[in-house]
Amino acid sequence: MNRLILLTGATRSGKSRLAVELARQFGPRILYLATCRPADDEMARRVARHRQARPPSWQTLEVAENLPDAISRVDGTLDGVLLDCLTLYVARLVSRKASDEVILKQIRTLCETLRRAPLPMVVVTNEVGWGVVPTSRSGRRFRDLAGLANQLVAQAADEVYLVIAGLPLCLKRHPSTPGPATLKPSFVLRTSERLLRSFSEGELRRGLSEAQRAKEEVAHATHRRALRPH
Repeated sequence: MNRLILLTGATRSGKSRLAVELARQFGPRILYLATCRPADDEMARRVARHRQARPPSWQTLEVAENLPDAISRVDGTLDGVLLDCLTLYVARLVSRKASDEVILKQIRTLCETLRRAPLPMVVVTNEVGWGVVPTSRSGRRFRDLAGLANQLVAQAADEVYLVIAGLPLCLKRHPSTPGPATLKPSFVLRTSERLLRSFSEGELRRGLSEAQRAKEEVAHATHRRALRPH
């Protein structure tokens, strides 16, 4: 049964973890479409953490550019597909120096392909516009295109969830969608408890320390900007 679910949120909001737990409900035969190609060691470590969170039985296909073609080849031997993430796919299209019109046309083609897929599909994306305003023209263009891509996929989706602090807020659920809402409170509590058990005390402390350092850096940058002469 076709069902398109979009999970969006900021960095470290828990959307990828919830997407994995959600895809588990479809069955054991899941295709994971990865759009990230690590460019440095830090990104490679992030990819490794994501890989460890997925069941070993899942298939992984790295797709940097032609997502519609990869999705169109999906058949009935699978139970579902998880795409993580839409934002990096947009970044790849931008890096090819295509025009805004060409990029948005490809996103519309992706939406049509997702709707035609014979399986439940979960798509993860990012709210990049919630961060600091990019200082470069290219950065602002990417931010705008990523936001427009999110809007297009959200319009095509049956269900849309905004994930904040590991908790999903249902933004859209089509009246004709069969069954109860996919992400129910009991499901979220179980997955959140599993996540906390998976972290060591040292990892939690490092995460809190990094968050505090990032907060201080933003505060300092904002203070410096306020002191500049206008």
